[in-house]
Amino acid sequence: MTIVARSTLLRGFPPSQLVTGARRDLAGVHIREETAVVAIEGTGSVTGVRLRTDGNEEVIPCDTVLLATGLRPRTDGISGIALGPDGRFW
Repeated sequence: MTIVARSTLLRGFPPSQLVTGARRDLAGVHIREETAVVAIEGTGSVTGVRLRTDGNEEVIPCDTVLLATGLRPRTDGISGIALGPDGRFW
Protein backbone atom coordinates (compact mmCIF):
# COMPACT_ATOMS: atom_id res chain seq x y z
CA MET A 1 0.00 0.00 0.00
CA THR A 2 1.16 3.52 -0.78
CA ILE A 3 -0.19 6.79 0.67
CA VAL A 4 0.46 9.84 -1.50
CA ALA A 5 0.35 13.22 0.26
CA ARG A 6 0.42 16.46 -1.72
CA SER A 7 2.27 18.09 1.19
CA THR A 8 3.08 16.17 4.36
CA LEU A 9 1.10 13.53 6.18
CA LEU A 10 -1.17 15.20 8.77
CA ARG A 11 0.07 18.65 7.83
CA GLY A 12 -1.04 21.28 10.27
CA PHE A 13 -0.78 19.02 13.28
CA PRO A 14 2.17 19.63 15.59
CA PRO A 15 4.50 16.67 16.12
CA SER A 16 2.47 15.04 18.84
CA GLN A 17 1.13 11.73 19.96
CA LEU A 18 -1.37 11.85 17.07
CA VAL A 19 1.30 12.17 14.38
CA THR A 20 3.69 9.80 16.14
CA GLY A 21 0.91 7.26 16.63
CA ALA A 22 -0.26 7.52 13.01
CA ARG A 23 3.26 6.93 11.69
CA ARG A 24 3.67 3.98 14.07
CA ASP A 25 0.34 2.50 12.97
CA LEU A 26 1.35 2.94 9.32
CA ALA A 27 4.61 1.04 9.68
CA GLY A 28 5.08 -0.96 6.49
CA VAL A 29 3.01 1.48 4.43
CA HIS A 30 4.99 3.46 1.86
CA ILE A 31 4.27 7.18 2.40
CA ARG A 32 5.08 9.54 -0.49
CA GLU A 33 5.07 13.14 0.75
CA GLU A 34 5.37 16.33 -1.34
CA THR A 35 4.02 14.31 -4.29
CA ALA A 36 1.20 15.20 -6.70
CA VAL A 37 -1.19 12.75 -8.32
CA VAL A 38 -1.12 13.75 -11.99
CA ALA A 39 -3.44 11.10 -13.42
CA ILE A 40 -5.17 7.83 -12.73
CA GLU A 41 -4.20 5.42 -15.51
CA GLY A 42 -6.31 2.72 -17.14
CA THR A 43 -9.28 2.23 -19.44
CA GLY A 44 -12.28 0.55 -17.85
CA SER A 45 -10.33 -0.17 -14.67
CA VAL A 46 -7.41 1.34 -12.80
CA THR A 47 -3.96 0.10 -13.76
CA GLY A 48 -1.76 2.73 -12.13
CA VAL A 49 -1.34 6.24 -10.78
CA ARG A 50 0.94 8.84 -12.38
CA LEU A 51 2.83 10.81 -9.72
CA ARG A 52 5.02 13.91 -9.87
CA THR A 53 7.75 14.61 -7.30
CA ASP A 54 10.29 17.41 -7.78
CA GLY A 55 9.33 17.67 -11.46
CA ASN A 56 9.89 13.96 -12.14
CA GLU A 57 6.95 11.75 -13.13
CA GLU A 58 6.48 8.04 -12.61
CA VAL A 59 3.61 5.57 -12.75
CA ILE A 60 3.09 3.19 -9.87
CA PRO A 61 0.93 0.16 -10.66
CA CYS A 62 -2.26 -0.34 -8.66
CA ASP A 63 -5.79 -1.66 -9.04
CA THR A 64 -7.56 0.54 -6.47
CA VAL A 65 -7.43 4.26 -5.66
CA LEU A 66 -8.91 5.86 -2.54
CA LEU A 67 -9.17 9.63 -2.83
CA ALA A 68 -9.11 11.67 0.37
CA THR A 69 -9.27 15.42 0.05
CA GLY A 70 -7.82 16.20 3.46
CA LEU A 71 -9.05 17.83 6.61
CA ARG A 72 -10.50 20.86 4.81
CA PRO A 73 -12.11 20.38 1.39
CA ARG A 74 -10.01 21.88 -1.43
CA THR A 75 -12.15 20.68 -4.29
CA ASP A 76 -12.30 23.82 -6.43
CA GLY A 77 -10.61 21.96 -9.34
CA ILE A 78 -13.01 18.98 -9.23
CA SER A 79 -15.76 18.72 -11.84
CA GLY A 80 -18.33 16.09 -12.72
CA ILE A 81 -18.94 15.08 -9.07
CA ALA A 82 -21.64 16.52 -6.81
CA LEU A 83 -20.18 18.67 -4.04
CA GLY A 84 -21.84 20.07 -0.94
CA PRO A 85 -21.93 23.81 -0.18
CA ASP A 86 -18.73 23.50 1.86
CA GLY A 87 -16.91 21.59 -0.92
CA ARG A 88 -17.29 18.07 0.48
CA PHE A 89 -18.19 15.12 -1.75
CA TRP A 90 -21.80 14.01 -1.39
